[in-house]
Amino acid sequence: EGLAGARSEADRLRAEEGLSALGTDRPLSGYFGFSFVPSTNAAQATSATTFRGPFGLVRINPNSRKRSAMGVQLDGGVSYAPRIGPRSRLRFGLSSTVELFDGKAPDDLRMRAEIALVHDLSQRTQVEAGVTYSARWIDNKPHSKGPGLTFGLTTMPTNRDRLQVFAVAEQLDHDSAPGLDGTRALGVLSYAHALSPQFSVRGLLRLERNDAAQAGDLDRMQAWAGQSAAL
Repeated sequence: EGLAGARSEADRLRAEEGLSALGTDRPLSGYFGFSFVPSTNAAQATSATTFRGPFGLVRINPNSRKRSAMGVQLDGGVSYAPRIGPRSRLRFGLSSTVELFDGKAPDDLRMRAEIALVHDLSQRTQVEAGVTYSARWIDNKPHSKGPGLTFGLTTMPTNRDRLQVFAVAEQLDHDSAPGLDGTRALGVLSYAHALSPQFSVRGLLRLERNDAAQAGDLDRMQAWAGQSAAL
């Protein structure tokens, strides 16, 4: 992408230096990042102000309702990917994401371990498939855990463009709410275009679906939580 966007000899040389560094065959790698997360409903709470309980209409405590919050998200991970063939690698990885809020929403920690097979179909196209195990804690309490399957595709239609497709399906068990046990499916489509060696634009589409064993349990949990807070 950098070479394709090079408009001068200096840009071309800088891009070639970067490619030379990336070309080293290092099986161990890692990453770290952070971002600010302004959220209109950080705790994913109800926007209703009242609900009808067994003894009549109950007003939900404002602290249990939908509220905006500002958070910080930290991402990090490490992977070891030894080569097992001319075009194939076996990747072992551990990653985590934590969202820390300003007291108006519970903190959220997610961790995932994976084993994946990565194969280069060509110089421009790479596919991967693997198994995962994830765990999640909300407000420092166990929330969910379970195994999953993943699939990924990365291809470069042109020297300036990169298309990525990623999908995961997980079978999650919830520690405190068995009625929410079920399958979580996630799909991500990403497209990036290099305008120059230093600047690129990217668009991303994310779709997520959760199929709980008893979907109504989520509404009942939120309602009773609101009643307890109100009382």
